[in-house]
Amino acid sequence: MRSVKGFTLIELMVTIGLLAIGLTLGVASYSGSIERSRTDADVNELVHVLSWARLQAINSSQEVSVDAVTDDNWALAISVTRDGEIIRSLPGFSAGAVVNVTGDISGLVFDSLGGLASPGSTVSFNYTRGDQQRSVILCPTGRAQSGGQC
Repeated sequence: MRSVKGFTLIELMVTIGLLAIGLTLGVASYSGSIERSRTDADVNELVHVLSWARLQAINSSQEVSVDAVTDDNWALAISVTRDGEIIRSLPGFSAGAVVNVTGDISGLVFDSLGGLASPGSTVSFNYTRGDQQRSVILCPTGRAQSGGQC
């Protein structure tokens, strides 16, 4: 009698089928993770720019403006200006991102104490990209935070 070593064709097909199912589930999960990561990065960048602009207003004891560069579309580009000079520019967010702002404002101003000079009320930025949604709240005190309330 001869001993046979190796795998049968059926065993190989079952193994390949299980690998294909596992890889499909893994890729879908990984893709969702990447989308959440991009969304979080964009929202964190928005919070950072708003906080930085507030800090510049406090440090210079001057008003600092944060504006949507193109047609009130905060997702395309944001500029930070002091005395009419751009001191920082944020290029657009990830492709497909939409940022809606309460009151459809195209700009805001931090006073020399870091509070919101214009508008004088809470501003909410609602970020959407695909099925991912986040919000950034800008309080009248000038404090920016991701989600939550003032």
